[in-house]
Amino acid sequence: MSLKDKFRVVLNQRGDFKCPNPSRGADSPPAATQNPRPGPEAKFQLVVENLVARKAAKPRTLKTLTNSIATLFPGIASAEVEAIVAALQASGKVQLHDSKVSYQL
Repeated sequence: MSLKDKFRVVLNQRGDFKCPNPSRGADSPPAATQNPRPGPEAKFQLVVENLVARKAAKPRTLKTLTNSIATLFPGIASAEVEAIVAALQASGKVQLHDSKVSYQL
């Protein structure tokens, strides 16, 4: 379905929105029961996956790394961002040299 058609389906809905995707049925849990906020381990894993997916476009400074982590999780506290950076360092995936960052992913 094209993006234009998807918007048309959403805008033409009256009342409760019903997903037109047939694969989403009674088997999958409703969105309200899923955990909307990942825990610290899940956040760490999401950051690692994001860094791996970025290939050569990884942040090269500590400031850009912390900004990219904060962008991944809107509303995250700066202490949590620092904890994720510390966990990345402790796991050996990130190494800091002054303010420069190198990766071992």
